[in-house]
Amino acid sequence: MSDFPRMVYISPGMSTTRGGTFDYTVANDEEGLAHLLASGWFETIAEALAGEREEPEVEDVPEPEAEPEPEPVVEVVEEEPAPVEAVEPEPEPEPEPDYNIEPTREELEMKATELGLQFDGRTSDNKLRQRIEDHLDRMEAEAREG
Repeated sequence: MSDFPRMVYISPGMSTTRGGTFDYTVANDEEGLAHLLASGWFETIAEALAGEREEPEVEDVPEPEAEPEPEPVVEVVEEEPAPVEAVEPEPEPEPEPDYNIEPTREELEMKATELGLQFDGRTSDNKLRQRIEDHLDRMEAEAREG
């Protein structure tokens, strides 16, 4: 079973729990998770509310690969100019993914199934999200109580 997609949390936010407010989003892979954790997100609601987390070891966080710089274009001018070939423009860099978007219905259903929660087609997205949050709150409370 894959560890992804994985929910991460930040406080304050729009969702409420007994300890405060938080928001959550989904990391779909290790690179996305590393980016979110470096941006102030946390792996649990309790950590987000406390604003603390165990710092990952340096070797756990993948370093972004540097892109090679493009070769400079040199135009050669002869006595009689050679025909100019069409030069394709440099591709636009890919925009950074927006990690602050709400989870899709598919992601909510996947998480609910993973947690063993009951739902059907009549369950609204908000209700399903709340069931997931409540279940995660209970799991964290049980873990703290040990």
